This record gives sequence, structure tokens and C-alpha cells, in this order.
Amino acid sequence: MDAQQSRLVTGAADGGLRLYSIAENLEEAKNDDGQVEALKSMGSIKRETTEKVQMIRFSSQHSSLLACMSASKKLEIYRLLSEEERQKKAKRRMKRKREKSKKRKTMEDNEDEDEVDDAETESNSPEIIANDEIRPLTTISLKSKLKYFSFAPEVCKHTLLSCHARECSKIH
Repeated sequence: MDAQQSRLVTGAADGGLRLYSIAENLEEAKNDDGQVEALKSMGSIKRETTEKVQMIRFSSQHSSLLACMSASKKLEIYRLLSEEERQKKAKRRMKRKREKSKKRKTMEDNEDEDEVDDAETESNSPEIIANDEIRPLTTISLKSKLKYFSFAPEVCKHTLLSCHARECSKIH
């Protein structure tokens, strides 16, 4: 769970990461049947490795990093995008989707104006998905398997995180 307690990331059996948004108010999270849906799936994120996830950790409150440790010798680090970057990416994704659908329709010579108007309405308030929230930053390959890792406290300006394997090392 992130520091704002608005997002939850879990490891999946297929090796990917699943992103969920957490409802702020449980009354607003009720669906038509009256059931409370506290978690809403935002999609999945493909990882570089397909191995099982062992540990996921968010960085400290003011930073925007997420790290994922697998059973191998790799540590994947992701960057959480700001609200402005998320909106921009979602709008660009919707624009591309709209352009592709227009191109297909012109190729078929069966344009339907109602469907085009619906696509334009969606672009005004695009739904943010997992790939709009998190971007891969880097993958760190280590000499031996990891036991655990931790992000350095904010007071350590030159150290990002500490990985603990057979030999302890710091990544600067």
C-alpha cells in the first residue's frame, strides 16, 4: 500500500503486478446491489521477469518509487507518476485509441457519427489504468539471491536502497 493509502500493489501468480485503487469512503464504494467494493482493479503491469514476486515495497512518504523483488537475482524498480503525468498519459492513450478506431472505420467506409461522439466524450475524462500510474525505472541484477531489501531513510542523501543478500551492499 502506498503512503497515501490510495493504491495497493500485489504480486500475481503469472509474475505480473496487479494495481488496485482503494476507496476513500465506503459509502461511495457501494455498487447497485448494495455491496461495498473497497478495492477497484486498475489492471496489471508486466514485469521484466516472470518469476514469482517475493516482496513489494513502496519508498518513503515523499518519494515515488516502488520496488519488486523476485525469486531470482533481480530487483525491479518502478516510478509512480504524478497526477499530472497520469492524466497526460491517459489522454494520449485515449487519443491513440480514437485515431485507430477512426482509421478502421474509414477503411470499412461504415462511419457511424454516434460512436465517434462517444469516443470524444470519453477523452474528456479518461479512466486511469495501471500503465498510466506506474512506469518501469530500472532493473538491478545482483551477484546472489536477495533475502530482502529496504529503501534508505530520507536523511541518507546518497543511498537509494539497501539490498541484503549473502554480502550486504549499498546501491548509490
